Amino acid sequence: MVTVPSFAKVNLYLRVLEREASGYHLIQTVLQTVALHDTLVFQPLPQPGLVVESDEAPQGKANIVYRAAARILPEGKGMRILIRKRIPTGAGLGGGSSNAAVTLLFLNSMFGRKYRLSELARMAGQLGADVPFFLTGGTALGQHYGEQVIPLPDAPPSRVALLYPGFAVATAEAYGNLKLTKERPDASIQDFCYSLLNHKLDLIEAAMNNDFEGAIFQDRRIASAKGFLRRQGFARVHLTGSGSTLFALGRPRGKLSLRGGWEVRQTRFLPRSQYRRSLGKFLEWPQC
Repeated sequence: MVTVPSFAKVNLYLRVLEREASGYHLIQTVLQTVALHDTLVFQPLPQPGLVVESDEAPQGKANIVYRAAARILPEGKGMRILIRKRIPTGAGLGGGSSNAAVTLLFLNSMFGRKYRLSELARMAGQLGADVPFFLTGGTALGQHYGEQVIPLPDAPPSRVALLYPGFAVATAEAYGNLKLTKERPDASIQDFCYSLLNHKLDLIEAAMNNDFEGAIFQDRRIASAKGFLRRQGFARVHLTGSGSTLFALGRPRGKLSLRGGWEVRQTRFLPRSQYRRSLGKFLEWPQC
């Protein structure tokens, strides 16, 4: 039995581009792993089969971890995977996508499948747009639907305060409320990447953008959570992904007190080297 961490992410930048005939939107996003994590417990079974259990996430075949494991578990082998959640579900923090990516990496290593990282990335992209990012970690650019991942230089170290307001925002609902007009803030991925290369956190934060904020910040519950973080001394409060979680860089003035239904976490950016080292304790990293 082996217990492996599965880390969360925040979106430092998210621009929604045109909608394709398929109904899916093209995006540009910059993702960053953070130290908050779930844990996955892998237990080989004496008989063939796959069992996925979780205290909060969907059970069995409804879970993305099941779908990931089914793609890579050798025929005739048995595996039980227990997911212990600390990352809120449906919060925009990529918990399910991270769980799926770690499952691909661990089972590939455990059973000596020898899939290259590029092959795992293709499997990951079929599972979900955020899944390939968690084969990279650190700071990375996501293009197309987000599944085309290009590693970027690591962002400067930073503490991060996360506030999950106790409810999720459905991705379809978030896109449905999105207004792609010329009145959106004039922010570009080039501006953000230029700031990242300067390696100055204040410039990076000033260049952050998330196209979902205009609509989602209209929700009174999220607006209340944003106001709370502002009153704790955070000058800027951001939305991660299309979910409901808010994040702010730095430290609060004092201890962040909980309110009804809120989940508050204080964490930090997890650079790529630490991300890979943390997972590398439990698996052999595949070749590119």
